[in-house]
Amino acid sequence: MQEPAVYRKINTEEEEENQLKSGRVDYWCRYGNKTKISILIEVKHHWINLDKNKQYVLYKEAQRRHLSAIKQIKNIKKDDYNIDNLYGAALTILPIFTRYDTPDENLLLLNKNQLSEICEEIVGTANSNVCGGFLIPKELQSITTFYDENAEKDKYQSFPGVILIWTLYKFTRT
Repeated sequence: MQEPAVYRKINTEEEEENQLKSGRVDYWCRYGNKTKISILIEVKHHWINLDKNKQYVLYKEAQRRHLSAIKQIKNIKKDDYNIDNLYGAALTILPIFTRYDTPDENLLLLNKNQLSEICEEIVGTANSNVCGGFLIPKELQSITTFYDENAEKDKYQSFPGVILIWTLYKFTRT
């Protein structure tokens, strides 16, 4: 189910006890025949910049967004979803982009080992405990042009892959 309504705990300075505020969680997935499992998922998005030397930048904003997803998942009043086995997942989707000086440069390609190395380095970032991703096949990649309004000129980029960072929680005990 997409965007189900939830209540989240909020702390106010005036009162010591938690109050609730209505909101939405991005996804509620439920599956299983004998053992029912529910997963509440909060999803965020940002970018990883990979330069031509295959050095990457994980932006502070990406970390802040992932921490925000964690906070949103942890603060959900879980009584409405606590039917059998309840899990929570904060997911941040991080497409990788590379910039070029001209559209005629050689396309920067990553391999699985390089993607794994990036994941190993960032797995603990922003309290993530799982990292994975996938590479975009060379046949589906190209250097694309976009207009940068700030620079008032065309720039060039490609997207060699996507990294996913997760923080997982088990909310019920069985």
